[in-house]
Amino acid sequence: MKPSKFLSLSALAIPASLAFSHSALAANINWTGSNGTDWNGPGNPPWSNGTKPASGDTAVFNTVGTIAVANAVGDQVVSGMTFDTAAGSFTIGTTGGNKVTLTTGNTIQIAATLAGSNLTETIDSPIVFGSGAAAVTYNFSNLNTNASNKLVFGGALSDGTTLTTMLTLTGVNTGNNAVNGLISNGSSSALSINKTNTGTWILGNTSNGFTGGARFSAVKIGEN
Repeated sequence: MKPSKFLSLSALAIPASLAFSHSALAANINWTGSNGTDWNGPGNPPWSNGTKPASGDTAVFNTVGTIAVANAVGDQVVSGMTFDTAAGSFTIGTTGGNKVTLTTGNTIQIAATLAGSNLTETIDSPIVFGSGAAAVTYNFSNLNTNASNKLVFGGALSDGTTLTTMLTLTGVNTGNNAVNGLISNGSSSALSINKTNTGTWILGNTSNGFTGGARFSAVKIGEN
């Protein structure tokens, strides 16, 4: 079966409400790349806060070049990721490597302000939505109107909670934005997908096993 492409209409990021406690206020932490390309870095991680993004923070990628960010030291926990104005093509982690846990209510996104062309922002690290006994909502979004700038997820997606997860695919970008990794319930009772807005999203894995269903507004279905 060929993967399906979904088009539709309306939605933006949901304000963050964190499922993890964090002693400091949530912040945007910028990737600097000044001390290697591993998320944790050797000694002094390559982030603007001198450590790395914490569970309530958004990791912001805004540097030029084609950059592979390794996630070799251990699993990460962040609230969101943003690929902003000057970002080149980033690849985060590997499909068989350490995972990234996302706290509820935030977004991984390509910003409307991204200035380049023919860029692909790829998250290959496996993704887990939340943890513990709390329902999760999360967004993958491409707000950039240049269709050559794509957001792609290569690693497996699963729920880390014992309740439910709602993943919303949204944005206005009509390029081949894709979730290619296996989508499953994980530890939850059900993971569901909601497609909104006018952008294009491809579910690229024919073995997906999530059971919460998929909802699409004003949908047009095509083939990849």
